[in-house]
Amino acid sequence: MSVVQSRRFMKTFFFIIPTAYRTNAILRSDIFSSLKTKSKIVILSPFVDDEDFTKEFSGENVVHQALPALPASLVKTSRVREHALALDTAKHEHAKLVEMSTTANALIRSLPPKDRVMKFLRMLLRPFRSTLVNLFDYLEEYAISEPSFEGLLREHSPDGIVVGTLSHDAHDIAWLAVGRKHRVPVFVVDLPWNYFENRLYSVPRQAHIFVWNDLMKQELVDLKSINAELIHVEGCQRYDTYAKFSPSATREELFKSIGADPQKKLITYFVGTDNWHPHQLDVTKLLLEDIKAMRIPESMVLVRFGPTQRIPEAYISLQQEFPNLLLESADTLPNKDHVANLLNFADVNLSIFSSLALDAAVLNKPMIYTGLSGLDHAENDDAVIRLLFTFSFIRKALETGGVDVAYDKDTFRSIIGSYMNDPEQNAEKRVTLVNSYLPNFGTAGSHIADTIMQISSAPA
Repeated sequence: MSVVQSRRFMKTFFFIIPTAYRTNAILRSDIFSSLKTKSKIVILSPFVDDEDFTKEFSGENVVHQALPALPASLVKTSRVREHALALDTAKHEHAKLVEMSTTANALIRSLPPKDRVMKFLRMLLRPFRSTLVNLFDYLEEYAISEPSFEGLLREHSPDGIVVGTLSHDAHDIAWLAVGRKHRVPVFVVDLPWNYFENRLYSVPRQAHIFVWNDLMKQELVDLKSINAELIHVEGCQRYDTYAKFSPSATREELFKSIGADPQKKLITYFVGTDNWHPHQLDVTKLLLEDIKAMRIPESMVLVRFGPTQRIPEAYISLQQEFPNLLLESADTLPNKDHVANLLNFADVNLSIFSSLALDAAVLNKPMIYTGLSGLDHAENDDAVIRLLFTFSFIRKALETGGVDVAYDKDTFRSIIGSYMNDPEQNAEKRVTLVNSYLPNFGTAGSHIADTIMQISSAPA
């Protein structure tokens, strides 16, 4: 018999929060604020001793506990599963080739021999795939049969477990296994917009999955391994706060906090990891040189590095040459209110292919994807970077016209200058972008919370 037995009137939910990013995406959303008013919440995180964290996410029915360490056997099993149950669809193969090309900084048009052999072996094993899924489920469930997990279950008897994804964090995998083993519903609530194309490479684990829109649901159904009844189209809670957005600082206050000159315009560049775009430094330098040469209106340039990204010395050196360059880290300033203020007060926003284009569109602010290397005579580099924009989720966003992409220097300068002269242009197209991706905009979190309550209250 399972150690988990619900005997209370009030429901209990585990929230698995392994990172600061999940804090923003899940805890600072209406999923948490709604559920904590009518149920007991146990937040499992590495921030249990952080006084600011526990104070912000507090309440009469909120408990903080340390997130159990991951068993080494679980990590190893999940890695083997990733290869044995890889999805060999045309879309996934294309995504792998794009990723391999950007990593190698060279056009790669076919899978290497090792990958082709594995693909052939998986084809031979396809008739036994359901057996393999059950085997890996058992191995993962066996791996979490440890006192640290079992003790939490006995102490709190959860009625549901809230995680971020189906596979992107090992802690998600662990608690998906806990849910399967003890027949506790698990709710996956924070899938990225590109998850089914270049994040989910193997057969999905079973859980209740909340997707943004019908397109994402169809992508998941097409994998043919998820029961459609487990897929819930509710929107994305991360964007709800924008429905009633009011800047938490004035433009002058924000500029003062980041060291910017309020008399100048602001260009914010949200950079990603170099394996996706190895020439972001060159694009930054191009931008600064264009401003200095007055090819682009006089501006401050803020480069913001994402979670876990260190600020490279090369950018710090560049700052010595260009005093209008500002640098900041998401790890130092993770609060989503700050990001919203940056998007809102920037005259132009730049990124590789970030879903921040949706954040910007919601605020009616332009976003330009940097599809260029910033270098002269870099045909190969530019060709590789262009591959990023062959992902279907990016193509669909670009087709709305609500986000732009610059593949060359002249287009880059032209789009930036055009938006600085007329920031309202393409406003209707930004509305189309938002409507295409975000149903239940403004209420997604509360819809997700209501559905979680309904499912956890339904007879087993």
